[in-house]
Amino acid sequence: MPADFLTAMAAHSRQRAAGLVVPLVGPKPLPIPHAGVIAEVKRVSPSVGTLSEDGTEALVQRAVAYADAGAVAVSVLTEPTRFGGSLEHLRAIAAALRPLGVPVLRKDFLVDPRQVHEAHAAGASGVLLVARIVDDTTLLTLLETADRLGLFCLIEAFDADDLQRIARLPHLERHLVGVNSRDLATLQVDPTRLGRLAPLLPRCAGRVAESGLHTAGDARRAGALGYGLALVGTALMRSEDPGPTVAALTTGLARPVRIKICGLQRPEDVDAAVAAGADAVGFVLVPSSRQVTLDQAVALAARLPDEVLPVAVFRDARGELAERARARGFVVQGEGGDLPVLVDGPDLEHRASQLDRAQRVVLVDGPAPGSGRPAVPGRVAEVSRHRAVVLAGGLTPTNVAAAVEELRPAGVDVSSGVEHAGHKSPELIHAFVHAARAALEHLS
Repeated sequence: MPADFLTAMAAHSRQRAAGLVVPLVGPKPLPIPHAGVIAEVKRVSPSVGTLSEDGTEALVQRAVAYADAGAVAVSVLTEPTRFGGSLEHLRAIAAALRPLGVPVLRKDFLVDPRQVHEAHAAGASGVLLVARIVDDTTLLTLLETADRLGLFCLIEAFDADDLQRIARLPHLERHLVGVNSRDLATLQVDPTRLGRLAPLLPRCAGRVAESGLHTAGDARRAGALGYGLALVGTALMRSEDPGPTVAALTTGLARPVRIKICGLQRPEDVDAAVAAGADAVGFVLVPSSRQVTLDQAVALAARLPDEVLPVAVFRDARGELAERARARGFVVQGEGGDLPVLVDGPDLEHRASQLDRAQRVVLVDGPAPGSGRPAVPGRVAEVSRHRAVVLAGGLTPTNVAAAVEELRPAGVDVSSGVEHAGHKSPELIHAFVHAARAALEHLS
């Protein structure tokens, strides 16, 4: 694919739009939730080639399978020159999914407001707007046209400049903003882009992670970065039975960090956490008795199955080492990181209110992190009213169930509480996970 792929797509789109007459109004659009999987139907991917030679009827069956498996929306490629799409696919799929209450997104390289009308008339409830291919005036016109028709927009960005332009648009609370991780010059997915751009996303819009998501682990990483939605295409189109993949991605995206074992330093520590059923493991990359280097953390994380989230732990997660950890696939914990940390104190609730709204999960630690001292329950409870809290500080296998019952956190984090004679104890890890899991599931 040439570096000017988007330019070529925009040119083809203008040719298709040139002869359009504004169509009649279509059916009332369906709303889209701001959490879940947007499953995609496309016959061709320029990065990998032909994905399906199916006709319209088989594509409709695939879309229904997506919906049955829990997809909150279905994206349909209508671009014909490089993606093998058509409006007929969109019409048929939208008609089949409307009785199921599942909205359909027209995914194309729209450059003219008549194409938004065209999407509406074909039954779409939303449209993709690629910010990069239109100027500010056209982008606003496309958005306003969608607003008048009641359609939602997925406004796609590739870099910080795109997001700066998108942030100036009105009524973003009605729409979605997506980050596409694929480099259109090289076709490679940049694993750091979702994390780097997450802090720049508009606070009021739904957040969509696009490209390179294949597994529940990928979805969990996106969710930990604050993305409520994931748009997944190639991984689903390559599957003869896409339903289980949609279900796994949905579970991965929605599942919080429920049980995290932190401060791991040895292979046997990692193995014990995995065997016990931990959801996440933490590697401390700052001065501490539990510190490891980034290279050591990478080697230890290589032992993890896809469903266990690797977390790099910092105090201040805004430095170069944190970026390197993120580039190696870690969720970054610490001030300014993907999983922010609030240390208990009298102003805990106020500091929690200053966080970005999209950071739905926050770790609340005791007043002296690493000391095993717990946070004040009343203050944790106040934070829990507005955010999902992962509780840390002072937890052990014997008190975690009571702490969960009292404070009702979304998750728990332990380090010193599962140690014996200075090392992680497999028996204590197992006991902690068993007790925490039972208590957390009781709340569900």
